[in-house]
Amino acid sequence: MQSIDVVAEVVAVTLELSTEELMFAFSLDNWDDYVEKSLIKENTHNFAVEYEWVLLSQNAVFVATPASGTIKPKSSSSVVVRWTPGNAPPPAAPKAKGGAADAPADATATVGRPGTVKRSGSKNDSKGPQPAASGTAAAADSAKTAAAPAEAATKRDSAVTVSLTAGSGPDAAAVADAAALGCQHTGFMTLKVKGGADVAPKKVMLLGELPAGLLKFKEKEVNLGPVPLHEQQTSVVQLKNYGNAEASFRVHQNSQLQVSPDRGHVPAEGATELELLLTPQQPGQFAATLEVEVRGGKPLKLPIRAEAVLPSCHVAEGALQFPDTFIGGSSQLPLTLVNTTPVPATLICDLIQQPEFDIMLSRDAWAGAGYTACPVQKIGANGEISTVGSKRASKRGSRRMTSQGGKGPPAGGSGYRFLVQMKPSSQLPLQLIYRPSRPQPVSFPLPMVLHNAGAEMEPVQAAAPTAVSASSPVGQRSSTPSKPTKPGSAGSQGKAARATADATAVPEPPRVLAVPVSATGVVPKLIVSKTTIDFESQVVRSSQQPGKSPYVQEVYARNNTEGLLQVAIGNPSIQGDSNGCLGVYAIEGLESPQGFTSLEPGEGFGFTIRFSPKDARSYEASVPVHTDGNKSAPYMQLSLLGSGILPQLTFSAAECLLPPVPLNVTSRARFYVINGGYDNLELTVRLPPDTSRLPISLGFPEGNLIGLAKDRLPVDVTFCCSRPQSFTAMVDFLDESGRAFSIAVTGATDSCSLTHQPFMQVGPGLIWGFVLMTAASFDQTAESV
Repeated sequence: MQSIDVVAEVVAVTLELSTEELMFAFSLDNWDDYVEKSLIKENTHNFAVEYEWVLLSQNAVFVATPASGTIKPKSSSSVVVRWTPGNAPPPAAPKAKGGAADAPADATATVGRPGTVKRSGSKNDSKGPQPAASGTAAAADSAKTAAAPAEAATKRDSAVTVSLTAGSGPDAAAVADAAALGCQHTGFMTLKVKGGADVAPKKVMLLGELPAGLLKFKEKEVNLGPVPLHEQQTSVVQLKNYGNAEASFRVHQNSQLQVSPDRGHVPAEGATELELLLTPQQPGQFAATLEVEVRGGKPLKLPIRAEAVLPSCHVAEGALQFPDTFIGGSSQLPLTLVNTTPVPATLICDLIQQPEFDIMLSRDAWAGAGYTACPVQKIGANGEISTVGSKRASKRGSRRMTSQGGKGPPAGGSGYRFLVQMKPSSQLPLQLIYRPSRPQPVSFPLPMVLHNAGAEMEPVQAAAPTAVSASSPVGQRSSTPSKPTKPGSAGSQGKAARATADATAVPEPPRVLAVPVSATGVVPKLIVSKTTIDFESQVVRSSQQPGKSPYVQEVYARNNTEGLLQVAIGNPSIQGDSNGCLGVYAIEGLESPQGFTSLEPGEGFGFTIRFSPKDARSYEASVPVHTDGNKSAPYMQLSLLGSGILPQLTFSAAECLLPPVPLNVTSRARFYVINGGYDNLELTVRLPPDTSRLPISLGFPEGNLIGLAKDRLPVDVTFCCSRPQSFTAMVDFLDESGRAFSIAVTGATDSCSLTHQPFMQVGPGLIWGFVLMTAASFDQTAESV
């Protein structure tokens, strides 16, 4: 019988871990509810090893996946540990008498100062994790902490131990409360290996730290006060960071508010601005709450309040009834808009179907009412937008109409829409202009609506100009003209009822300020080529300038009757004052300046109107035209418009930019002075006072005389300096009366190649010559020394 000796060595089964500590932290851009970390386990044995991770509770803030398994020989596997701080329960208030918190020693969360880590389960916080044998002492320490007075738990420096096994679900409010004081979660995972040593099992320390986001709104409440209904409102709030670390935030979605930006970072002890956009949809009190989530801090709430008011506007004039107006001429009536509410109002007057009517607003009217820009905009059929800023701009349409021989706008022409923006509790004195193109009466309700009450600007559809009666809805064509009906009469009430019945075809716009408008176009006995003579802006001539003013326009008149017509042209006047325009407007070329001129049928005559402005202001006048020997009342009026401006100098560029150059290199630039009304002027230049520190000079290659013979004069600017310098200086050009016209000159010189890189790229030969010149001068200086 033979025997075999079997020798075997019994060893403890172990697994190598990639780390003994896992640190968890949220990045500023991470808005998930958890953070995951991976841990590698390596089996160095020749046999498979079974393992299991032991946690005190699967519902704690730390969860390992997979919790158990088998690792093949000579291989490795990973475990993912997820930290979910929302699973932690709220910090329990410590018991005042002898109450010990039931906290396991291996998995605790400690609330303390931000940036510090306090670990329960050890006698010394600075020594890190202790073996499992010290669990009893750790529990005793936790009990002592829990037995502290309740007042001490509210202090910032106190530590509250929280069991990870308590609670069944996330509590965001509790987490936020803990994070506001700086919250750290600590725990341990114990690795148990089948066949391994039970004396000293391997442990992995788990540490999760929430950032302390100390963000607050600078405002306690945003109260916008009264705001117009359906109008978007904008407000800016400030979010400040009172902590010593950068904090991140994001805005909760709110259907009533639009916030930009909706997320971001706030630097330590800094601030950022949030833009709020809101549009009230219902009249009355508007209330919303801006909710902001702060990573590691308490949620922020900011109340937003406003009072939505539906603007109420009306026309001060009860009706607009124009007098009989000649074709080719024009008449106007005041159209005063009144806003009775404490909010701005936006109105739309749709005159697309009424091309014979226009709206005018003088600059003095809106500038005197406190507007910084013209509050009326004209919108054409193709969407082009222009500003109604002066009476002159509104009357130019009459010239286009009269130039067509009184035939009116071409087929397919259309009017305009007008966008009017009014201030709260204000009035706006507009003018409604009527320029007839056909001999027929026109009557319609003024189609003006409140845009902020929900009226939308529909696409424009061009239509032929037709008369719109008071009995038909706005925009509906009428085949036969109707006579104007007096407002409030029985006939007008019956027609209004029929208009209501016919509203199913063309619905009436909401909240129309339906002021009745009536007018009639009449064929004139005398056709005038221009009823509005506009000289625009002309230069005021000085007393030394000889001769008459060169600003003239010719006007022609023709007899439009079948019989003899007597015509007399009166003197220009301002509101009936015949001496108001004495010397400014003059009529020349009349055969009988003070009497009547007899015209046969179809016969005409012409005359000249001369404009001589004396001051820099606007001049508006009227010229009466009398017929049939009657001078008691004018048959028609010719409108004269013009404004005077003082002579001035302009420049070809808004600023003269000298190219950056190296030191001791001359920089040059050229611009042109443009004449604006001077007959003959010798330019005088005033340079900056300190020319020793700012060595710039000006040259006139073609002389310094500017006038009628030369309206553009070149000016060369040079600059050279031996030390680094950059500047912007004003150079003044003076006229004979001492008035200054300034232009900014900007230049720079430096020894850094980055500053004058464009100069080096354009002229490398110049740079090489400059280097040789500098070297030669240096050699001469060295020899002299």
